[in-house]
Amino acid sequence: AVNAIEAIIRGRLVSSGTPVNFDTANSVTADITMSNIQPAFIDGYFGSQSLTLDPETFDFDLGEATIFENINFAEPKVTLGFHNTFGIPMEISSLDLDMTRDGNSASLDASSVIPFQILSGNISSPDIPVTSELILGNSTNIADLINIWPNVVTTGFDGAINPQGNTYNYALDTSKMDITIDLSIPLYARVSEFTIQDTIEIDSAMSQDFEFVKRASFRTNIDNGFPLEASVKLYITDENYVILDSLETSDASDVLINAATVDTTTGDVIADGYRQADLIADEDDVNLLKTSGNKLILSASLNTANSGANVKIYSFHKMEIKVGVLAKIFLEGELDLRNL
Repeated sequence: AVNAIEAIIRGRLVSSGTPVNFDTANSVTADITMSNIQPAFIDGYFGSQSLTLDPETFDFDLGEATIFENINFAEPKVTLGFHNTFGIPMEISSLDLDMTRDGNSASLDASSVIPFQILSGNISSPDIPVTSELILGNSTNIADLINIWPNVVTTGFDGAINPQGNTYNYALDTSKMDITIDLSIPLYARVSEFTIQDTIEIDSAMSQDFEFVKRASFRTNIDNGFPLEASVKLYITDENYVILDSLETSDASDVLINAATVDTTTGDVIADGYRQADLIADEDDVNLLKTSGNKLILSASLNTANSGANVKIYSFHKMEIKVGVLAKIFLEGELDLRNL
């Protein structure tokens, strides 16, 4: 019923050369005590036993979530790596994974990839870990967890050792199993109302540029290879950021950047988007641009224009922007045409 170690002690009498009297009260005893046993190596069959990793919570800092609040990733992937130097095969029968941020939480449904087998270490190279990778991808709901952009993760699992029955097991005093988490997020997503804003202060040099301008038109020609469109507003404010006026396009459309055309099935760009637009600054607008201390605020709202489907963004996508100014100026005084 228990493991036991048998100890056999043998002794012999050694003559001192002097007569010695013996009686029944004489005896030899041995008291054996074993403590702090640290086996360097054990092997055999360790049996089919349950295996439990109690839920553990840890920080999972992915950075500020603000910029991702309006982005919904389509194909994130989490890889759990089990790096095992124990000579024991294992099986995960249930996996708990919860992700949380600011009160929002989601739980993993991993039924499509569970049970999962963790391979045994190799006796011929016992210090080199054997890696088994559990991939949580499209067959699970891992996207629901990642899209809350978590900063806290709780994980645990239940399983068993030797799930296939009797097999050779071993363990060294250096054996261990490390678990790593790897996150991959391809830029395949939907973007909704992602706002970028910048402020330009009208200083004295800039106001002087408009000194003789009566009216102006800012023409943009934008060739866009990204599957994103942008609605752009240009506001003129006073020094306290109170909006005084805004520059409107001549065709009354706020969409200044047209999205590239996307294959709705694959999410890939198949043709660039092009748009020419004129932002009109009338006489009142120009007078505001002449006032040093006023500010120009550019606000752009980005969206994926693919009928609500996901789009893919690659490093080779590019955007070419050309801007020109057509201005009507007013000059007082004589103009000598001979010097022109």
